[in-house]
This record gives sequence, C-alpha cells and structure tokens, in this order.
Amino acid sequence: MRALNHVSFNSARDQATIGGGTLISEAIQAAYTNNAQLTTGNCNCVGVLGAVLGGGYGNLMGLNGFGVDTLLSLNYVNPAGKLTTVTPNDTELWWALRGAGPNFGVVTSAVVKSQSVPQANNTAWLGQLIYSGGRLERVVSAINELKLEPKMNNFLYYAI
Repeated sequence: MRALNHVSFNSARDQATIGGGTLISEAIQAAYTNNAQLTTGNCNCVGVLGAVLGGGYGNLMGLNGFGVDTLLSLNYVNPAGKLTTVTPNDTELWWALRGAGPNFGVVTSAVVKSQSVPQANNTAWLGQLIYSGGRLERVVSAINELKLEPKMNNFLYYAI
C-alpha cells in the first residue's frame, strides 16, 4: 500500500484525492503545501484511509465532522479483484465500506472534501499535560466543564 502514497487537490482545493498508502503526516504536509486542510484521524503515523474508514476522529472534527463524513468516493478492489469506484449512489456498499471497509476489499484511494486555507491561517497549537492517577477524577471534571468552540479539540489519554 505504501506505493499508493499520493495526495492531489483540485484547483479550488475543495476536494483531494488520497492514495491508500498515505500516512496522516504526509497528507497534512501535502495539504499545508497546497494551502488546504484535510480532516484526518489524530495519529500522524497511521494511514489516512484506514483511520478515516474507521471513523476518522481527529483535530478538525469540530469544524468538519468525522473524517468519514468528508468522503465523496472510494476506489476499491473487491474480493474478485475488480476495481470499482463507490459513491453514495451505491448505498449498501457505501455504508459498508465506511466503517468496515477492510472486510469487503481494499480501498486504493478516496476523494474527500478539503478546505482551502492559506498557509498563514493554517496553524494549530498542541500541548500535553500529565497528571498522576490520583487526580484523574478532578481532571475529567475540569475537561467536562470546558466550553470548546468548533475549532478546538481535546483528547484525554489514560495510562496505568
């Protein structure tokens, strides 16, 4: 799949084609270079399409929904080896691939919605806070009270 590592944008930068071997970090870099944003998953080291077909919980979901919500079409090889383009008009297969894609074949590329964003406005900040287990209840309570705007996101990871 790594040989299918490519990202291209249409001239309006409101649609992108992402190859099945593209990592999230590579897609984000391609979007930035092309003055655009893509809704992806939140872990830079995994494939875009694997994350998106599994839902695509990511940093821009407050603005654009889950990554899976940005899909426009999927190029897919079925178990018989036939390459097919699947769109929302293929109702049952469309819904099957958007959530359980690996069970039905191989998605080789997808066309997704993207957003045109100049590089000067295409920024984000990220911070990490680490707390001891004894403070977990207070941390969760504080997070639940946050007033997040659509452009904001929060992830809580808990490790023992």
